Amino acid sequence: MLSSNWRNEAGFLICGAAAFAVWLICLLPAPLIDRYLKTKTDGIVRISEARGTVWAGEGYLEFRDNEKPAAPPQHITWRFLPDSMWNGSLGFTLTLNQSAETSLFSIGISSVTLRNAAFQLPAATLGVTIPKLAPLGLQGDLSIVISDMQFDGKQKAGNGRLEWKHAGSAMTTVSPLGHYRADLVTRGPVINVTLRTLNGPLQLAGQGAWAFQSAPNFAGTASVPASLQQQLSPMLRLIAAERIPGEFDIQIR
Repeated sequence: MLSSNWRNEAGFLICGAAAFAVWLICLLPAPLIDRYLKTKTDGIVRISEARGTVWAGEGYLEFRDNEKPAAPPQHITWRFLPDSMWNGSLGFTLTLNQSAETSLFSIGISSVTLRNAAFQLPAATLGVTIPKLAPLGLQGDLSIVISDMQFDGKQKAGNGRLEWKHAGSAMTTVSPLGHYRADLVTRGPVINVTLRTLNGPLQLAGQGAWAFQSAPNFAGTASVPASLQQQLSPMLRLIAAERIPGEFDIQIR
């Protein structure tokens, strides 16, 4: 029979070990989040210069294409939401660039989910992500909104949108060219893209698909009014085939 003193000492040791384990978990370093995101998103989403802990910290959110930055880094802070554990996940609030708005990020057993996320990027980012567009010297502002995006191994699901506001190009003095929107719907490993013009003299439309870590596949059209053909047609001929004067077919592969 074990003495009561020994049982008490064993109980204290177990409680002490458990408390030490909890303490270690609370101190998990922030760079572990970067490693997790790298694995779950095939290296597309990363957090550089991560500081703090897994539960509360800050760093710079990056989107990468084959390990190369596809957009300027965005300052990010995160805070753990203890109540999220009731749903079987680890939930966090995310704040980008010290904005007053927050996004929700949750980690499940086999998935990562991002909701209500918004990013503001320069239009030149498109030239980095899609090299064919680089010669145009794109100008203006990109607004990326992710309503709900889930990464589950190689399968992705969700939707969002991209808007190109105050669109311009270093190849022409016509500005703005327009305001454009691309709706993004993800199924499996592919993002399906539908592009349309909201307003502006340069009319763009088309559809495409973009598999992660692969080149985009897009087919679209561009239309230029007769009054601007002399200014805009030379620029469009760099990336598109002119079907008739002022009408262009765009193929990106």
